[in-house]
Amino acid sequence: MGPLLATLQQFFQYTQGQTPQAVAIPATYQALERFLHFQLPKFLGEPDYYKAESWLEEIEKIFKVLRYDDEQKISFSTFRFEEMAHNWWRVVEARWQREETPHTWINFVKEFNDKFVPQVVRDRREEEFVNLIQGSCTVAQYEARFNKLIKYAPYMLDDELRRTKKFIRGLRLDVQRSILACGLTTYTAAVERAMEVEAGLVELNRLEERVKSARPTPILQGTRVGKGPNIRRIHPGNTSGSESIPQQNRC
Repeated sequence: MGPLLATLQQFFQYTQGQTPQAVAIPATYQALERFLHFQLPKFLGEPDYYKAESWLEEIEKIFKVLRYDDEQKISFSTFRFEEMAHNWWRVVEARWQREETPHTWINFVKEFNDKFVPQVVRDRREEEFVNLIQGSCTVAQYEARFNKLIKYAPYMLDDELRRTKKFIRGLRLDVQRSILACGLTTYTAAVERAMEVEAGLVELNRLEERVKSARPTPILQGTRVGKGPNIRRIHPGNTSGSESIPQQNRC
């Protein structure tokens, strides 16, 4: 028996009696094969909320690609549990069946966070999101941090206008001014416009630096030129004879 078939058999033994809906074996086999292809690490349930957050983020990225239903998401996720995490899930699963809790991904994530990401940590992350500003980051870096932390402020997720305003308020003033004048009301439009404005400012700064580097170095008053007996001083204000220096046009 190959390793994948052995894993599939193990999976069916694991899920026996857990999933209320029957799933055709070939379809489940294909779904599990695609899931295992991503080689998500096992989750042991250690008291380390950084690991817990990272593990959940990784599996959610996988599910964005695979688009499984909630039953499959929960079954495949908990299949990667071992040790303390596995024991914890057995207790939760029994409680769900007893209380007839819907097997939804939202419910699973809530249970997971309640256990492995303490409330004090989530409160701290929410405060970090509320106070988030662009600072010295690029717009892309700011947006990435914004999207990472917004899950700790769920009241923003379903209110696009509020989310958009929060994003704009956190931008640097030089970028923010140009966006406020546009009256944007969607998050995607605000991000795209912010990146365009930033690119324009970067190009403007590059041109200014090019102009500065192209300007000639001014000759100081009384600069000496020549060698030996031919040495003489040049005064920029002197307009007589061969010692006069033409004025440069400035940009």
